[in-house]
Amino acid sequence: MTVASMYSTTFMNFQTNNYWLMWVALTLMIVSEIAILCCKVGRAPPYNYICLLVFTLCEAYMVSFICASVNDPAIVLMAAIMTLGISSS
Repeated sequence: MTVASMYSTTFMNFQTNNYWLMWVALTLMIVSEIAILCCKVGRAPPYNYICLLVFTLCEAYMVSFICASVNDPAIVLMAAIMTLGISSS
């Protein structure tokens, strides 16, 4: 989703014109995280998969929104390489 927002101008324009969708994704991400960590919903097999799916999709949309708002794609690539370097050592 991040690559689509960085290199597809139509998807990037959609994200920048509909910034309210980022706030919806943030709210759903926090609610699903609380449901996973604090409630019994996060421990029941069919429901925890749904909560994890919602959390993952919302997190992916938020990361792609942030990457689309950055003007230089090289900065995003540099941050990804630095994260990979830290996590592999």
